[in-house]
Amino acid sequence: MADPHNRSCLKALQTTDPREDKERIEKSNGGLFRDSCLWILDNFEFKQWRSHPKSNLLWIKGDPGKGKTMLLSSIINELSSTADSGRQEACTLSYFFCQASDLRTNNAGAVLRGLIYMLADRQPVLLSHARKRYDHVGDQLFTDSNSLEALSKIFSAIIQDRRLNDTYVVIDALDECIRDREFLTDLIAQLSATNSKIKWLVSSRNLPSIEEGFTMAQKLELSLELNDKFISTALGIYVQHKVAELAIVKGYTEDMQAAIHHYLYSNASSSFLWVALVCQDLAKIPTQSNILLNLTEFPARLDALYTYMLDQICGSDMAKLCLHILAITSVVYRPITVDELSSFIDMHDGTLDEKTLMQAIGLCSSFLTIQERTILFIHQSAKDFLIGNATNTVFAFGMEHIHYVIFSQSLQVLPKTLRRDIYGLDAPGFPIDQIKQPDPDPLAAARQHGDLHDGGTVDTFLRTKYLYWLESLSLLNSLPEGALSISKLQHLLQEKANAPYFLETQSNTHGKANKSQLADLVYTSALVFSPPDSLIKNLFTHEEPRWIVTKPNVDDEGWIPGVQTLKGHGEQVYSMVFSPDGVWLASVSVDGTVQIWNLETGHCQQTLHVHRDSVYSVAFLPNSNTLIISGMEDNSIQVWDTVTNQMLQTLKGHGDTIRAIEFSPSNNDLLASGSWDHTVRIWDLATSSCLQTLQGHDGDVCTIAFSPDGVRLASGSSDRTIKVWDPVNGFCLHTLYRHNVASTAITFTPDGSKLVSALSNDGVAIWDLATGQCLHTVFVGTPLRKLTFDVTGSFLHTDRGSSDPPS
Repeated sequence: MADPHNRSCLKALQTTDPREDKERIEKSNGGLFRDSCLWILDNFEFKQWRSHPKSNLLWIKGDPGKGKTMLLSSIINELSSTADSGRQEACTLSYFFCQASDLRTNNAGAVLRGLIYMLADRQPVLLSHARKRYDHVGDQLFTDSNSLEALSKIFSAIIQDRRLNDTYVVIDALDECIRDREFLTDLIAQLSATNSKIKWLVSSRNLPSIEEGFTMAQKLELSLELNDKFISTALGIYVQHKVAELAIVKGYTEDMQAAIHHYLYSNASSSFLWVALVCQDLAKIPTQSNILLNLTEFPARLDALYTYMLDQICGSDMAKLCLHILAITSVVYRPITVDELSSFIDMHDGTLDEKTLMQAIGLCSSFLTIQERTILFIHQSAKDFLIGNATNTVFAFGMEHIHYVIFSQSLQVLPKTLRRDIYGLDAPGFPIDQIKQPDPDPLAAARQHGDLHDGGTVDTFLRTKYLYWLESLSLLNSLPEGALSISKLQHLLQEKANAPYFLETQSNTHGKANKSQLADLVYTSALVFSPPDSLIKNLFTHEEPRWIVTKPNVDDEGWIPGVQTLKGHGEQVYSMVFSPDGVWLASVSVDGTVQIWNLETGHCQQTLHVHRDSVYSVAFLPNSNTLIISGMEDNSIQVWDTVTNQMLQTLKGHGDTIRAIEFSPSNNDLLASGSWDHTVRIWDLATSSCLQTLQGHDGDVCTIAFSPDGVRLASGSSDRTIKVWDPVNGFCLHTLYRHNVASTAITFTPDGSKLVSALSNDGVAIWDLATGQCLHTVFVGTPLRKLTFDVTGSFLHTDRGSSDPPS
């Protein structure tokens, strides 16, 4: 790949190399034993998937420990022999191994990046589909809030490219894709139905959500539980292989080998992982010991075996250290190295050396393994057991305590490392995407994030290392996470005497959390543009850049630290709404997405891919994380859970686009919707039914509003009237008409006696609902789309500002 721009794009795509992941996973499982996987090549479903032109998706499913990953690894080797044959009709192969414990491999974006990376690495000409946008956007194309949509479009374009050979796409452990799995499942189902050049092979546990996602797909299913005869035969071959390995090392007699084989085969419950773990422990038992007596101590079933293994650890002399290691490795966001683990462990007597640490990790070998000094779980089920069944044992003082330990130990280590210009760039404004990380990376430890807590150490750290910490976060593309940590700290300290210091510190960060593209920008923006009374500015005056001769005058009154620009939608934004707790902002756009923003960090927390076309309206269900979305081309209202990213309900009935939705303040289950079909509908969310259809407008209904007591509902239409309804009985109480213009927004006064309407001619009208008369009309000189009163009724807030309403 001679083109340097291609190399840059390919490097930006790569979060991990799936080929190296495959090799690592095979090593951590004791190597790939091909003979135990040969049965799949003669399986009916597998052969039909491989040979039939319309069988494009094969889903292999089974319980934990059934050997799915090693089975797929063996299939990949078989497919690779075709891909690497050199024949003109040779296929292309792309694969990805999901792992829930690693941020680099546990989300849909990482999967798509890995698949695109392998396809482009094998056929560089395909990278042109990514280069079209990458050359304009840069690395952000693959990392910002729209990256999933961008990656799916790039991948779709690649597999439709005529230059692409027939291709196998293999995804292992789809259940371990814990973020945006539904999006990925839907994409697989869609693409497998529309492109016969691509053969999809997916493995996962038996999860109903994946089953549901593949419901409409034309797929073949291969259940390992339903192929017990083949699995049992394969397990027998695997047991024979493992016992033969032990016999060579331990010198077992033939009778002993037969007895071990019988016990393993009889108690494995078709779990390859169970066999591997027991054989691993048998290898540690001295040859002269009574092997058969020791063998019967291993219980059947995987969870029971994990319990036995953990009991063994708890009974050892190093139990406390081992449990501490298991706790730390269970809560970190990615696999950590031995050196990182050492920095997180506080030995009060200072006697922890690497030999002792490695010995303790070795005692945890039923759960952990080490590869190239990186500590990994032997299987996702091992981590699931520790944070599930064994929580009380592993986290004796609670999981929060372990997070605090990691945090406090990080604060001990980071000050020894952090300094200005930590990468030695000596070049203000050096672009981050052009920085090459040094080896060893002094920021390796800073890649682990813990929640911030109060304490003298925190105070000292922020007063002496705050700016250096910001620079490091910038280099790690983690400024939003840093702002969120400071915000959490601020909330914890609100009742404390030193809260003003942290409030001021947080305000220096707030609003500047978006990823900086320039490494040294933290010193210029955080210092030069802070007001004179800024505590951070005064603490770090010595770090102000000398090369700026004339510095701006920033006064305290004119300084607005909280201003944020939220960028992410690809098209025009139609509507926004704050969550009831004020933590989130939801926005909907012409691009068919809903984005949920964290207002503390300015970071897009998640993107709901609601529709291929425009979305117009959005509202939060009062006192909940449930989001109501409308305005799609199918004229429906969708109810989404923003925590699980799942659609809960779909309400259908309108005959045209829905432009307004509003909750009743007296009944959280009562929802009103206004549509271009000239009607207003009243919905009961508890039953998903339409209670009333309010008819009477001769034009599009563009805006609606409930009275504060929920007894009346107003609707504004392009027919230049406002109607006031009884939403329960469906009666029209008033029709307000005076202006030869339509209403663009309406709201009731807090006492419910008056109605305020924004007019399409840039006016605002106030109506007396007792008489139906217009009391005042004020021209504001700008169109208004949003009206709301404060609780006192003294101020009218609009999307253009606030003012005293005319009396």
